[in-house]
Amino acid sequence: MPKYLLIKRGTDDSNAALTAGFEELAATMYCYIEELVKVGAFVAAEVCPVAAVRT
Repeated sequence: MPKYLLIKRGTDDSNAALTAGFEELAATMYCYIEELVKVGAFVAAEVCPVAAVRT
């Protein structure tokens, strides 16, 4: 476990590099989640019964 964490403000160039492929990533994740829903492996939280959520 690291002892220190360095947080540094990004520059315009570094921020642009991080967000360059965001649209493609979002589209890929949307398709992946849709496939999980189709096979029944992913259920949205709003359709879960309240009793199942409580611990």
